[in-house]
Amino acid sequence: MPLNLDAWDGYPADRERVLDLFRQHANNAVVLAGDTHSSWAFDLHDDEGDAIAVEFGTPSVSSPGFETFLPLPERELVAAFMRNSPEMRYMRGLGRGWIELDITREQVAAQFLYVSTVMEQEYQVGETQPLISRAGEHVIA
Repeated sequence: MPLNLDAWDGYPADRERVLDLFRQHANNAVVLAGDTHSSWAFDLHDDEGDAIAVEFGTPSVSSPGFETFLPLPERELVAAFMRNSPEMRYMRGLGRGWIELDITREQVAAQFLYVSTVMEQEYQVGETQPLISRAGEHVIA
């Protein structure tokens, strides 16, 4: 049963058709998403288990994320998602911020940036190590 009918898992046949189009016409596909307002990165595999593309989900700058309906400590939230999502390579459910992509012919590098607060005008920005997907590999290294 799909976890979220408004996401990939709610449309398995359509998802497979999109991945098939990527396989045929877009050798280095990168999917960007943002509806969850949380940070994550996935390797996308087809039904046969072949790596086809990578997907990055951007956090929101001000809207709340998972904390509104899953009030768990960050470590528990991430552990639960990572344990149940074998294609997931990165997740942060509670941070507010954005993602920056550096796209070249050789690779895409995704770096998540987070603000220390959204409640004040003064804030600091923290950043993650870039997540890299090299051309032709279809996975996050």
